[in-house]
Amino acid sequence: MVALSCAIENGDAHLKNFAVLYENAQSPVVLAPAYDLVSTTVYHVRDVLALELDAIDAYRRAIVHDPGMADAHFYLSALHDRLGEAQAAFRHLLAYRRLQQAHGTTAL
Repeated sequence: MVALSCAIENGDAHLKNFAVLYENAQSPVVLAPAYDLVSTTVYHVRDVLALELDAIDAYRRAIVHDPGMADAHFYLSALHDRLGEAQAAFRHLLAYRRLQQAHGTTAL
């Protein structure tokens, strides 16, 4: 489903669009039928996957919880870069590099 959403450029692919079905706790779990599959770039050329926006929110929450989480800064930098948000990308890349240097590990 994620690969298909990427292939058709479905920017409305939220995690809530992916579901499983089961009858009870002992029954097998199966993927629910696909729904809400549409190419959103047809009407919104610069659309991005909602999953990326969800990831940005998750990484921001992780940094609030642990400001020293270098990987969260690194991935936020990459996501902001993909969205064309150069200042935010650079800010998180600098934070990542500072944290890597502070811990004596190699920065990119």
